[in-house]
Amino acid sequence: MIGAAFLLVGLLFLTELRAQHHSPELSMTVSRCRTVHHDRGRTIDCIGTGRPGGSGVTAGTWRFAGAPEVYADGTVLQVRCTPDGECNRLTVGRHALALLVTLAGAAVTVLGPSLAARQVVGAVAPHRLPGPLSRPGTAAVAALLLVLAGSLVYVFT
Repeated sequence: MIGAAFLLVGLLFLTELRAQHHSPELSMTVSRCRTVHHDRGRTIDCIGTGRPGGSGVTAGTWRFAGAPEVYADGTVLQVRCTPDGECNRLTVGRHALALLVTLAGAAVTVLGPSLAARQVVGAVAPHRLPGPLSRPGTAAVAALLLVLAGSLVYVFT
């Protein structure tokens, strides 16, 4: 259950990254940034304006939530925006987080049932363990490599 939840969240992250890879990079001029404090941390939200051209992004005020730093007024950033003006930047950290969450979910989802099946078959008929169940780590590594390759192909195509 936990593995499936992590896998689902990871796939949602990957879907968002894929959508951003397919959106045009636009210039946004920062009007104001503010720090928003939460229970366990803080985020930086910036607003500004940009020229959407033929991108389909709404003209007017754009919002860059979760900015990496407080930018000075007038700073021009290269961002990718949704049609409603919510913007973000593609970073290595966002890609790594999406892949890590997806791989963690896949690992728990694949390895958990494999180990459970091995225990059941081993208790009932230890001499009858089939190949993949006798080596659950090998099957898990193969599955993770397939998930990683599939995730990369999905995001970048």
